[in-house]
Formats: sequence, structure tokens, C-alpha cells
Amino acid sequence: MKTVMLSLCSLPLLSADLLPLATGNQWTYRLSDGTSRSISVGLPLAAGGRVYYRVNGYAAVPLWLRTDAKAIYFYDDETERDQELLRFATGPSTTMISGCEQSAESARAEEPYQGPAGRFESPLRVQFRPLACRDVGFESDVYLDNIGLARRVESTLAGLRTMELTYAKVGALTLEPGRKTTLSLALEPDLKATLRLTVADGEALRLAFNSSQRYDLAIRDTNGVLVYLWSATAIFLPVTGTEVFGGTRTWQIDTKAAGLLPGQYQVEAWITHTGDRKLTVITPLTVPPN
Repeated sequence: MKTVMLSLCSLPLLSADLLPLATGNQWTYRLSDGTSRSISVGLPLAAGGRVYYRVNGYAAVPLWLRTDAKAIYFYDDETERDQELLRFATGPSTTMISGCEQSAESARAEEPYQGPAGRFESPLRVQFRPLACRDVGFESDVYLDNIGLARRVESTLAGLRTMELTYAKVGALTLEPGRKTTLSLALEPDLKATLRLTVADGEALRLAFNSSQRYDLAIRDTNGVLVYLWSATAIFLPVTGTEVFGGTRTWQIDTKAAGLLPGQYQVEAWITHTGDRKLTVITPLTVPPN
């Protein structure tokens, strides 16, 4: 794995992808306040002769994004225009990536990136500065070639908060340092689903729940509109408590969603423990014409 990672990171800037976008790509981060966060890439959208992907968790709001060696761009639904979100090329620019207007300037760092995901040479660093916002916004980003966002420092009313990359699935590449608990989802042609939680060998996962529900599953169309939610068809007991998971736990989910219209969808399943969605999995779904 290390050999692969080093060869990817040694690619020249012009061929490097600093935010790889493909349906199913996913990044997980550990935050300095003890919580976690994820970025996920959903279904594609063809507009204006370009292809965009629905990306959740990267910017202040979900966006349709595309990238090249110079910048990240978003598709504005209202104006139907392609607009720059964040510039990777040298020189100052302005951005609304954090939800408020800031200046941004990118440069290759001489010092390597060192974090939970490992050590990587020549990362790209983006430094943000306040314009309209003073107490909130982004402080800095660090990007790794062909992997994506590795570190983000945010300014909050409670002070600075750092998020560090701990897991990435980018195409056929999985960056997974050390042992890790995983969640997988398999779909059958009749849309019955198998959700599998696998806890790393020798470890126990203790999760708190506020009802008898343990998982949920949602289906969204290409616009991100929810078209099906499994929990809306079920009844749960209002029983709070903690459960310890070890080894592999498998759930069979009858989605009862066979009436979907032909088209492209995104299926997301997650463990419904209290707090943020720390255990979630996303997979594309194509419903063919009858």
C-alpha cells in the first residue's frame, strides 16, 4: 500500500487530482473536538457540456462539483452557470466555500503533510483569510495529490477546530491506515439490501442508541431529493441503551422500493447511534427501463 501511495503522490501537479470526483468516493475525518465528519460523492449531472458530481460535506452546503488542475468549480442551478469555487493555481482569489466570503491563496508546501493517514510529500496548502466573516470560516486546507482533502482548520466561535483524514476510498484506492471498522452495503436486483458492520479484529465497538432502531436506509434521486426512507415504514420501541458490537453483524433490509422510476439514484445506509453519522455507506443505483 505504501508503494502505491508514494507513486501516486509523485505525479506532477498538472496530472494530479486534488479532489478526485467519482460516484462512491468517500473521505472520513477525525475532528479535534472528538467528533467525526465525512465527505461523499454522489451521482453525476451533465450540464453545459460538462459533468458534475453531487458532493456532500465538502463545502458549507451540498454542491454539484467538477475539478481540473487549476480549480474546483460548481454548477449554479439558478443561473445555470459554471463558477469557480476554489482556485488551486497560484494567486489570490475569493471563495464562498465556507458559507461566507473569504480570500484564498494556494501554494505547494515545502514541508510534508503528516497525519493519521500517513506522511506525504509536497502537499498543496490553501490559506484562507476573512473578508465578510471574522469569527467563523476556514483557516486553511491541505490537499494530497490524487487523494483529496487531508486537513482542514476551521474558525468557530469556540476557537479553532481541526479535521484530519483517517480514511479515504478514491476509485480503486482505499487509504485505511491501521485496523478499521467498516460498513458495507450490497443491493440485489429486487432492491433488497444487505448491510454489514465489521468491527476490526480484537476490538469492540460500543454505541449508544435512543430507540430499538439500529440502522436506516435512504434513496435519493440525482437532485438529492429523498424518494425513500426505510425507517418511515417501520415502528421502533423508545428504548435507550448501549450495545457492544464485535466481529461481523449483518442486517437484511427489504426496502419495499421496487416502484422506483427508471433512472439514477444514490443509496445511503447508516448505523443510527446517537451523535453524528459516523458509520455510513453510499452506493449508486441504476433502475433500468421496464
